[in-house]
Amino acid sequence: MIHGVLSHSAPTSLSAANKQRGGKVHQDRMQILTALQEGPLCDEQIQAYCPEIHTNALRARRGSLVEDKFIEPAGKTTTAAGNKAVAWRLTFLGSVFCTNAP
Repeated sequence: MIHGVLSHSAPTSLSAANKQRGGKVHQDRMQILTALQEGPLCDEQIQAYCPEIHTNALRARRGSLVEDKFIEPAGKTTTAAGNKAVAWRLTFLGSVFCTNAP
């Protein structure tokens, strides 16, 4: 709501806002999983596959995918700037999930 005017995309309740947010979170997680089907990638490389996901959101989504055991560290890689970074890969569970995802 902006200055008392309800926009067409604005959720009208807390429940609607949570559903809208949940959809974006799910979409972000799926994009990250899809990028990792290409092989192990660091956050910078994942960001290149998913430029519409803000960097901070990407780290949060990646963290939740680790917690849910869909991805795991695959070792170290080097960023474009020459820095060391963790490369992430799909776990068996993550691979099965991607294979069966609609």
